[in-house]
Amino acid sequence: MIETAVSEGAISHLAGSRILSELLLIGKEPGAPRVFRRLSDLGVLAAVHPKLAELRAAFGLLERLRRVLAERCSLPLLQSPTLGEAYLLGMLYHLHPRTVPGVIRRLNPPRRSAEKLATDLEACRWTVRQLSRATDLRQSRIGRLFDPLSPEARVLVLATLNRGPKRKAVSEYLAASRRIVPLLKGEDLRRLGFRPGPIFRRIFAALRSGRLDGRLRTRQDEISFVRRRFRQGVA
Repeated sequence: MIETAVSEGAISHLAGSRILSELLLIGKEPGAPRVFRRLSDLGVLAAVHPKLAELRAAFGLLERLRRVLAERCSLPLLQSPTLGEAYLLGMLYHLHPRTVPGVIRRLNPPRRSAEKLATDLEACRWTVRQLSRATDLRQSRIGRLFDPLSPEARVLVLATLNRGPKRKAVSEYLAASRRIVPLLKGEDLRRLGFRPGPIFRRIFAALRSGRLDGRLRTRQDEISFVRRRFRQGVA
């Protein structure tokens, strides 16, 4: 039946929104990568958009993405991705950047969804480039790269990483960083002479970086650090 629909050109006439809905539903299935590969073999994806015929290189990534999703219970910062969106992002990742807008238009998602897909894809590419060149694998550095990403983008970036120190550093951050927060609170900063305002955000960000990297371990460490680093901000 599918072969007939492909040969008769029926799929090319389907509404993009309907195709998108089906792709997102497939992404919820435990064996989603296998289904996407089968659709490619049958010519369905190419019938949706000719450039989707180039997805063979993406199937390895989609399988790694499946494994990351299966492990997300042990990685708190990966626990809330939308599965279908994560797989769709993985499918688009291997396409040439100039091709992606046309594929997104064919799928005809709502405007905000289209904007999010484009933004996530650009953020993934940028983050992967940064990681490929990175020699600084401190947890604070990983945090600056991963904190701005959506859950779907975090899943995809982790799936692009092979085993090694970079994969290990990212996995450690995604697993443990949520528990690592400054010991000092706003009231402590007020007692140290700081007035509430933008400087609080800067101080807490610096404190978290120090705790992530193991440079600040105790409350007194944090107090000394704040006095030394931000003494000009004291009222």
